[in-house]
Amino acid sequence: MSKKNQGNEKDKNKKLTPAEKTLEKLRIWVIDQTRESIMELDNNGKVNRQKFKAQSGVNSRAVTGQNPKATKMLKRMELKWRKAGWLSEVVESTSSSKSNDSGSGVSEFLDPRDAEIARLNREISKLKQQLYQKDIQLRRFDEFKDVLYREGFFS
Repeated sequence: MSKKNQGNEKDKNKKLTPAEKTLEKLRIWVIDQTRESIMELDNNGKVNRQKFKAQSGVNSRAVTGQNPKATKMLKRMELKWRKAGWLSEVVESTSSSKSNDSGSGVSEFLDPRDAEIARLNREISKLKQQLYQKDIQLRRFDEFKDVLYREGFFS
């Protein structure tokens, strides 16, 4: 009969979606945490996502919006750990508040994917500008080539 129960557990695991598997991994990881292991993750009052990923095996993207339930769960745990004194109070960086106050247009991205997207968009703009300049050069070379053929330099 125990073999039958093991078979049912395997069937349940097969039926879980990736989001549900992530939640289950996260639940198991949270249960195993100690004060010291949480204090290692402290990054200005929030959980360091890279260290979190290394410890838990849960993709850090899953807890930054990709999986809303996992995101909500980790935020609740952060609050609980902060109240227990395992995480420090959230510290706003002074450089970001100064840049936001000055209205320089520089914004701090909460999600690393947003920062990467912004960087890639800037790079795309630069590459489009370079491509436009190369197109202009190519047209000039074509015009110069036509002039050389008309003048008889090439037969």
